[in-house]
Order: sequence, then structure tokens, then C-alpha cells
Amino acid sequence: MIGPEEEARVLAALRSGRLSLGPLLPEFERAFAERVRAPFASAVSSGTAGLHLALRAVGVSEGDDVITSPFSFVASANVAVYERARPVFADIDPVTLNVDPDAVTTAVTSRTAALLPVHIFGYPADVPSLEQLGLPIVEDACEALGAVYGDGVPVGGRGHPAVFGFYPNKQLTTGEGGMVCVADGGVKERLDSERNQGRSPDMGWLDHDRLGFNYRLSDVACALGLAQLERLDEMLEGRARVASLYRQALSSIEGLELP
Repeated sequence: MIGPEEEARVLAALRSGRLSLGPLLPEFERAFAERVRAPFASAVSSGTAGLHLALRAVGVSEGDDVITSPFSFVASANVAVYERARPVFADIDPVTLNVDPDAVTTAVTSRTAALLPVHIFGYPADVPSLEQLGLPIVEDACEALGAVYGDGVPVGGRGHPAVFGFYPNKQLTTGEGGMVCVADGGVKERLDSERNQGRSPDMGWLDHDRLGFNYRLSDVACALGLAQLERLDEMLEGRARVASLYRQALSSIEGLELP
């Protein structure tokens, strides 16, 4: 839902003359990180871009396996293929529809470099159980902004790279866009460089010291995201009301289990 707050913020960004790599980018990142209790966040052009950079950050490379869910949008498998790694699909829980930790355990081999659980439809996957395997985890939280684990930790705040998406069907939208939340400042520095063609903060316009991508998020999009973030509780409450109506309507169906 877009309202006058979003319009005002976007208009101010347009009038500022700083349409990209301006002051709204770090402002949006700090506000988002605070919301999910993550130490750092890096804004990117899409959730897919964020997943790609996050897999690179945990060391996934050619020939590796990445265990993920078969019940997801194609991006969560594609990002492994981008790095010439292999997505390995583990079965899902029939109730939560999230990847089953027991199936993941069975799928682990010496080639497994990372786990990529998907918080499908915003319902948190059993990441605490996956943590017991001792492998790098990248959380596909593209649909899960506002979700909370059973122990009270917000999705995005467990310390693993967690990637949120801001496409118009998500809890918060910037039109296109995403955010990678991380616990380590060095990882954020890498993400910030790779999203900007491999340029580090202290380098000139034509200087680049690593492989990078054009995964930046514009200040116009950040303006929209800041306004949406201020209204996030209101928007989440609206979604909860709709979910409650569905739950009530479906509760009388015999054999149907609702998580």
C-alpha cells in the first residue's frame, strides 16, 4: 500500500539531486537492521541479488552443493547455479512447508558448502535445528519480514546472512529491491563492494579491486523503503487480519492442519 508518506519521501529524494549512492542508502540500512536486530544491513537491487551475494560471502563456489527447499521461488536455486554450484533439494515438512531438518541432515555430504532454508510464506524455517549441523547458513527471508522465531529472535537477527525482498507483493516494497542482514562488519564491507561493481569505499570511480555486480539500490527506492518501514507495523497488522479470516474460514475442513 502506497500513501502520501511514500509520495513525499520520494519527491524529496528526486528534488535532492542524489538519486543513487546518496545519504538515504545508509539511513535505510541502519533503520532496517535495527528493526530485525541485526548489526549490519546492505541494501541491494533485489532479493535474488542479495541471495547471490550472501552465498558468495559464505564461500560457495564452483563444484559445491547448496542444500535448499524444492518448494520455493526459482531464485533460491538459481543463485547457487550463478556460482556454478549445485542446488540440492531436501524434502519439506507437510505442515509448515519449510525444509525438513531431518531431510537436510540426510542430504549433507562432503560437497555441501552451505544451507539455504526458505521461510516460505513468512513462516520461519527450523533454523535452530539446522544450526546443529555446523554448516554456513544463508536464510531466504524474502517473504519473512516481521516474522519471529519461537525463542523471540526476529528473522534476520540470528547472525546468519538473511536476505529480504522488497518486490510489491512483500511486506515492505521499494518497487524492486532487497536487503542482506549480517552480523559481521567485514562481510558488510564485502557486500557493499560487490553490489557496486567491486569498488571499495576509499576507491575512485574507475578503481575496482574485486569482481562485482551492478546490484545497487537507488536513493529513490530507499526513500520509498524508509516510508514503508515507518508504517510496517500497520501493514503487518493488516496482513494478520487477513490471515485470521482465512484461518477461520478453513478451520472446519476435516484433515487440514494449519501451522
